[in-house]
Amino acid sequence: MRILPIAAALLAAQAGAALAATTSHEATQQTGSSFLELQQFNPDLGQLTQLTLMLTGTVTGNFAAEATRARGGPYVFTFTLKSAFSLGLPDNAGGAPLTVTPSWVETRTVGLYDGTLDFGGTSGATLAGRQASADKEQSYTDPVVLELFTGTGAVSLPVLSQDLSSISGVASYRGGFDTSRVTSAKVTYTYDLPEVFLPPPDMLPPMQPVPEPTTWALMFAGLGMVAWLARRRTA
Repeated sequence: MRILPIAAALLAAQAGAALAATTSHEATQQTGSSFLELQQFNPDLGQLTQLTLMLTGTVTGNFAAEATRARGGPYVFTFTLKSAFSLGLPDNAGGAPLTVTPSWVETRTVGLYDGTLDFGGTSGATLAGRQASADKEQSYTDPVVLELFTGTGAVSLPVLSQDLSSISGVASYRGGFDTSRVTSAKVTYTYDLPEVFLPPPDMLPPMQPVPEPTTWALMFAGLGMVAWLARRRTA
């Protein structure tokens, strides 16, 4: 006979260690704010043991440039889309902030000024919708940091972003670029579930055994014999 699987699992849970679980929350920095708000860990879920922060920085940009020299060439423009992002903890807890520096580089070769300032033709270049993204994560187990992220509200993390984009390679040109930056973060909480207390094995109700396949076969054979005898008596 086999022990019921559910009963066996309950006994194993009683003797085993606390079960761990995770939950995650994401947020994006709001326009005009110097902070990013992340939802705290609700202590009703269990005991927080670790948190992992992931910072993602994304920069998008457009470039336009026109070589203005009427002699010489060809000229090579180097367009660099680049930004630096950092995400810190309140009161500098946890050490240095997370930092990422997404970048994208593209070159274009143009000739001498073609007489039309249209950022195209043979002497100009226009690049639209270029984008670069990077992310980085860090885990924390320091009780001070865990306490900052525990509660039923939100925790405010300081954010700093700086544009480092450029156009280079050509001494005389007209043009420029515009960029936009988005900072987002994700926090993953790892926690121990509340312990489930079970009564001692001697106080649990008796566990009913599950018949083996051979036992089932004998039972069905016996029922078949009874039915056959009943049909003969009726006949």
